[in-house]
Amino acid sequence: MGRCSLLAIFVGLILAAAAGMTALVRPEMSASAEAIPDSAPTPVPADACAWQWAYRPLGAEMARSIERDLARVGIRRATVAGTVLGESCLDAGSGEMLYFAPMETDLTVEVPAGDLNNDAVLSRRTAKVLGVLLEYSPDLTPGPAPGQITLVFSAGDVSTRLEFSDEQAARALDQGLEGAALLEALGPEH
Repeated sequence: MGRCSLLAIFVGLILAAAAGMTALVRPEMSASAEAIPDSAPTPVPADACAWQWAYRPLGAEMARSIERDLARVGIRRATVAGTVLGESCLDAGSGEMLYFAPMETDLTVEVPAGDLNNDAVLSRRTAKVLGVLLEYSPDLTPGPAPGQITLVFSAGDVSTRLEFSDEQAARALDQGLEGAALLEALGPEH
């Protein structure tokens, strides 16, 4: 077989694969978006699915549970939201969504803070928040993979955020980091 024939086969395979691929979709997270239930449906065999990347909001029950646990450790008035990344199983023939298979949960926690420049206070609050979140992730949240955490401290109209992975958070706590060192390990832009 000549080079042109191999190239034509290769290009044909790429085009065929591209034609069968589904698009990445991220529906707006609004009241009309379907929230992830706290229990997963019984899936159909994976080979019956045409898979499509998808996002869903975290179930309100789980968000409230995390907020209650945060309040128990002294983090009051915190709000929790989450996004579950996964794949929708679409019926290969009809395109009807059969179920959503979660892969990971990303959490955002907003915490009121009096002084955004006080690293000692922010790091104590951060350690408390992480202690709670790491009890949930990934074992109790939808999806088997570790997710991302966004921690937003706000004081009036001003806020600062830290964005990091579950693994990064666990490592920082395991190392016993405190104060500015903890905040630096989680995100240099605090």
